[in-house]
Amino acid sequence: NAFLTAPRATDSQGMLQGSAAAALTFEADYSQDQAGLDEGAIPSALRSLAMQQGATDAGVASVTWKLQASTTLPHITGVRFEQQRVPTGEWMTLLAKRTTDGNLVKITVDVANPTDVQLATTIRLLEAETMTPLPNGVFRTPLAAGMTHRVELTWDTQGWTWYDPQCPECYATAHPNHRILVQLITQEWLFDDQEETVTIKPKPVVLVHGMSSNADTWAAYPGLLQARHPLWAALPAPNLKTGNDLVNAQASHTVMQNARELASYIETTRAAEQAWHVDLVAHSMGGLISRQYIQRFMPDAPVADERPLVAHLLMLGTPNRGSLCAKALTLVHWLTDNPNLNAPMDLIPEVVAGFNQRVTEQRGVSFAVLAGWFFTYPCDLLNPTPSDIVVTVESAKYIYSDTADTTSLHTAMTSNGGDFASF
Repeated sequence: NAFLTAPRATDSQGMLQGSAAAALTFEADYSQDQAGLDEGAIPSALRSLAMQQGATDAGVASVTWKLQASTTLPHITGVRFEQQRVPTGEWMTLLAKRTTDGNLVKITVDVANPTDVQLATTIRLLEAETMTPLPNGVFRTPLAAGMTHRVELTWDTQGWTWYDPQCPECYATAHPNHRILVQLITQEWLFDDQEETVTIKPKPVVLVHGMSSNADTWAAYPGLLQARHPLWAALPAPNLKTGNDLVNAQASHTVMQNARELASYIETTRAAEQAWHVDLVAHSMGGLISRQYIQRFMPDAPVADERPLVAHLLMLGTPNRGSLCAKALTLVHWLTDNPNLNAPMDLIPEVVAGFNQRVTEQRGVSFAVLAGWFFTYPCDLLNPTPSDIVVTVESAKYIYSDTADTTSLHTAMTSNGGDFASF
């Protein structure tokens, strides 16, 4: 029911504009008189006010709206979202309107002008929560009479899975769903709009374990990541051969061989997740494997965005200058016929010194190091120095400037929630 101060009418037609999202036609069927009205249902003050304003026919009518987008006025005929397929780079439809942080998303908008005059139009692509245009998301273009027109915007989603437009300073807060609004405007009229929600997942995190270890060392990491973002994927590299564990020792590969295996897994992960970029979190020897991968096996930056394929490498207790403990371990393994020989040999300080002469490039990847300092290094008691018991602070930090300290044991860094939260 609607309170009317307009003259009685039947079969009236008109145009609804302004705050409505588009120019819409409507039909209204008004009651012709007040017969049968329940006077008590109309607040007397409102009725009296209408009478005072000269609306002698004020009354109540049942109004039915039949809303229909006009096809005789300029309107949006389609909005399409696409991303580049990994690894070929061809554009494909954004399935379920879902992509990965750092991917490029192409938004294609088609509009039609069925009128017989050319119109000066503005097409706006907005982040709907704050009505802020996407970067380069405003197109001013003439729309020829009787013709269709297409605009395309390539949207770089880098950082958007963490970006809350209502709270830009809350950058570390998950905000995966973004409403994208497309508007078609001619002069002061909003003729049409269309809104879609795009979900942006975080970059996958590939986890690289260390010596005498396996993928199980990362058992806590999926929970740590998903507590921060429900769509954050933790993916331990499954086929690295670093000795497996101290009890069930297996033959190990060299750093170079494991880096080649890591390269294969990262490519498999990128294709499965349809992610152009990944992050690496590496523990202990895994940091050396990751450094070797980045220098030798990481593909060149995708042409589209020119950022490195790996965005970040975070190293937890990595012996970037080697570890004296590896000397003793190599000797013990050799004397006991333990098959795990390659891994500890690759961690001897003199061997790592040669590694550091050969492996020097970061190729645009951001490196950061977490170093343990709480325990006295047991493998060089003549020179007391802080360590995580296996790796010294000096060895872990090496030449890198982005570093942090922890009191965690070497083996606890892959599961410590405090380390995760602070680093």
